[in-house]
Amino acid sequence: MKRKILIVNADDLGADTGRNEGILEAVRRGVVTAVGLLPNAPGSLEAIEYLKALEPGTVSLGLHLNLSEGRPLCPNLERLVGQDGLFLGKKKVFGLLTKEPDEALKNEISREIEAQLEWINSFDLEVLHANGHNHVHLLPAVLPIFLDRVKRYGIKWTRLPLEKGPASTKDPSMEFPRLVERLASKARKIVKRYGLRVAESFFGLYWMGRISVEILEELVKRLNHGIAELMVHPGRSMEGKVGEAFSPFSNKDREQELEALINPKFMELLEKGKIELTGYPQ
Repeated sequence: MKRKILIVNADDLGADTGRNEGILEAVRRGVVTAVGLLPNAPGSLEAIEYLKALEPGTVSLGLHLNLSEGRPLCPNLERLVGQDGLFLGKKKVFGLLTKEPDEALKNEISREIEAQLEWINSFDLEVLHANGHNHVHLLPAVLPIFLDRVKRYGIKWTRLPLEKGPASTKDPSMEFPRLVERLASKARKIVKRYGLRVAESFFGLYWMGRISVEILEELVKRLNHGIAELMVHPGRSMEGKVGEAFSPFSNKDREQELEALINPKFMELLEKGKIELTGYPQ
């Protein structure tokens, strides 16, 4: 009989000290089973040290490719950055990379992806999956280059956030998830062509910033047999703390999400539903 398997994948490890603390707390509790590591954030190197201290096999490590926030790893980029040398931000990056890229832009995308893959592979830690910060890996200018490069590095899994959203289209907060859903739908055949594996079902796109015990209870009800991925963003707030927050997203909503994930009721629901928590299979 086919099993019900759930991968709880926390994005933005490395974002800052608060996010690292929260994500690693959920990892140690056995709730978060996979993490996406940002290569260019204030807490990235701290996160690597945390990961090295864990028992092998505790959590699946993945690259959280970043082309939208912070400073790139590659020098001398022109198209992907502004005058300050920083990535352009989510809105401008989506505008730029939704179009067919010219050769110069392809070259910059390729170089930065290679640099981030080289970075994460330089620490002698197994890298099992890769996806994009702000879902940039799905953008038409990025997707083929991303899939080609991660496959060359032996990475077998990526994220395809195909999740059916709510019927109502009036809520403005749903605009970005709907865009991502459309991009994922268009990307499905391309991902299959490159031979990367994806979870059979995906959750979290429309629950962004809203994860609660009630939402997790709904998740358990929806899970079918096979492998499912739940995208989460737990952390500890950086508000009032010494240190650099990667973005305004490192707020108290991260703590509410963390508390929901580590609430004993979630594990009880999984056990009752005979759902296995695992990382990405080899």
